[in-house]
Amino acid sequence: MRTFLSVVLVSVLFFSCSKKDAPGSGQFMFINASPGFGPVDVIFDGNKFNTTGVAYGGNTGYKPLLEGSHVMNITSTGTTTSLYDVNLSTAASINQSFFIYDRPNSLQVFAV
Repeated sequence: MRTFLSVVLVSVLFFSCSKKDAPGSGQFMFINASPGFGPVDVIFDGNKFNTTGVAYGGNTGYKPLLEGSHVMNITSTGTTTSLYDVNLSTAASINQSFFIYDRPNSLQVFAV
């Protein structure tokens, strides 16, 4: 009985001391459907999300993005001038897509 209680106590201590779960990540894709812009960069919280400029008709493909609140900026490739910026919340284990479309003077966005 003493051995059994010792094993139970050690097990409880071991599992209760585990670290808090790390934040999860979902998948995020940006799609440039605005013919009025040249290639654009997508920036989350000051970090570039795409590797090359996303031209009209192009997309980033789904990439991991940590769950939580983010500031997303869309800029012309190679510049810091924001064409569009938004606060965005992402969720773990969810695929999310973000479209920009229409002309620059009437830019529209759509998120799925």
